[in-house]
Amino acid sequence: MEFLHTYAVNDLRASGQLPALRADIRRAINKLLPKGQVRNVYITNWLMPPVGC
Repeated sequence: MEFLHTYAVNDLRASGQLPALRADIRRAINKLLPKGQVRNVYITNWLMPPVGC
């Protein structure tokens, strides 16, 4: 969740942003792992409040 807070809401809603977000999350997690590696990130549910709330 801390990682997602580094993105602006409008950036996350932009068309085509999901693949870049998934890659960024994968890189951030892999930096924390001493062994092994995350190959892919799956986002199954996307819940965001409306802009301006």
